[in-house]
Amino acid sequence: GFLEPAAELMRKLCPGADVDQLFHTVKIGISAERRPYAEELFRKIEDEGQRADGYCAMLKGGYLLELLAFLGREGKKAGISESLDEIEMEIQKAADYLYIHYPDPLSLEKMAEQAHMSPAYFSKKFRETTGFGFKEYLTHIRLQNAAHLLRTTDTSITEIAGICGFSDGNYFGDAFRKHYGMSPRAYRLT
Repeated sequence: GFLEPAAELMRKLCPGADVDQLFHTVKIGISAERRPYAEELFRKIEDEGQRADGYCAMLKGGYLLELLAFLGREGKKAGISESLDEIEMEIQKAADYLYIHYPDPLSLEKMAEQAHMSPAYFSKKFRETTGFGFKEYLTHIRLQNAAHLLRTTDTSITEIAGICGFSDGNYFGDAFRKHYGMSPRAYRLT
């Protein structure tokens, strides 16, 4: 897979680390206070993907290695759990589905039904598995994609809200401000 070169490089750079643990189907929990660090690394990797200078590939690789080392350290601290169980696999499938189908009208009830769970149980397991509430996770993905479109296109803010699955422009503006600390318009101008 695409992570094999990263695993090889990590083995060379970190001979004392248990690199193989990162490349199995495992769940690594990240505490709420450490989550912003990981999210910032994902943002940096994404931002470098938008650049076309000679340094972007090197920086993306560096940030990826930093992310993998961070995950390894967090996993070792928390004690990495065993392979995902069947319920967690269903939740992971649902999370992957949301990541792809975020523009669609999606509800907790519909996703719970697809996973063959009651909405309350699905909601509880979703939070336990992903660290996010269902709506919080969906909003987060929608906002990340909206931010990307604001940075890379001239599409109107109202259209971006609709493209990213927000049926209410005011809710989009409020959620964006809460997440990014500024309005969509101000974000576009930064």
